[in-house]
Amino acid sequence: MKKNNLSGQLTYQEARKKGLLSGQKKKSRLPRSMILIVFLLEISAMGGMAYLVYMLYFS
Repeated sequence: MKKNNLSGQLTYQEARKKGLLSGQKKKSRLPRSMILIVFLLEISAMGGMAYLVYMLYFS
């Protein structure tokens, strides 16, 4: 009877580890895409500010 409980706990722990690993893979994709989007928005904002400065001072 103890053997069944022990094997049941091991399979539960293995399933939990597998679930955590698959969850981490999905979560790691989201921040990378968010960082890329924010980076592109920052580049766009810098370009817009440079254009405004150019239009104000050189026109």
